[in-house]
Amino acid sequence: MDRFWLCEIPYPDPKSENELLERSFPDLPKNIRQNMVNFAGEVRKLFMGAENADTNLSNRIEVTFSTRTLLRWADLALRFQPLASQGIKPVNYALDRALGYRASKESRAVLHELVQRIFPEGK
Repeated sequence: MDRFWLCEIPYPDPKSENELLERSFPDLPKNIRQNMVNFAGEVRKLFMGAENADTNLSNRIEVTFSTRTLLRWADLALRFQPLASQGIKPVNYALDRALGYRASKESRAVLHELVQRIFPEGK
């Protein structure tokens, strides 16, 4: 550890992440982008064990959203839009592939409960 300098870098603010999503994925509807950023913030709070998370979920989870994961989720959600015609919810489907499959069964259940609350329209 003597050879390394560790520094803590906070996550970008929601406005910056929203702008990044808008520039990277302009075809993604604004409300979906905003909900994705809000969702990522809630997941980060749960990961860090924050008691002031805006959810009634008291669980701590072992996975979190990096900005890169957020971008991957948005990209996959757009790519999976054609699946909506088969009754598959693209945002949920993409979430599993971007983050959920790396989580424990319990944490994945928390992610799905949270996505149902933040994305009630199920897109």
